Amino acid sequence: EMVLMVDVQYLWEDAATCLSVVRDWAAFDVFFLETPIWSDNLDEYRKLAERAPMKIAAGEWLATRYEFEELMDRGQVQVAQPDVGRVGGLGEAKVVGDMAAQRGLIIVPHCWKTGVSTSATAHLAFTVPHCAFIEYLPPALCIETLRKELAVEDLTIVNGEIPLPTKAGLGFDLNWDALKRYTVA
Repeated sequence: EMVLMVDVQYLWEDAATCLSVVRDWAAFDVFFLETPIWSDNLDEYRKLAERAPMKIAAGEWLATRYEFEELMDRGQVQVAQPDVGRVGGLGEAKVVGDMAAQRGLIIVPHCWKTGVSTSATAHLAFTVPHCAFIEYLPPALCIETLRKELAVEDLTIVNGEIPLPTKAGLGFDLNWDALKRYTVA
């Protein structure tokens, strides 16, 4: 009763190579295949979207709504993955989410960096009804120092879902000692 999503981190150079591997994955009921090829290879994304036995997800490195527009329209991905910290903040990520909704697509925002970005991503998900999932790894399971130390977040997982935070703002407190420790002149 688990949803399986596979991230291959730009493993293949083209659709044909990717499809030679994933065409037999239909039996695994994979919800999506994330970033199988580089995000600017739009014609190859379109070929994947037409032939793969699962949804194709991409967009974690994109920095503008215009790049997402091309990825969705020309690349035909079925899952857009804006990263709040890269695409221009919550407002711009919401624009990308709205663009996806207009096309009947879902979003699954990309997020790994800190408790600040994780909290912002969760808030985006709370406002976008076609957001199926977010990437979330509890700080205790992370190796990244800033993910563990920069912010104390109010996010928890209850029965596979993240309830609305109860703290003000984005629902986290900065760890000022960590901020001072990692400040660079």
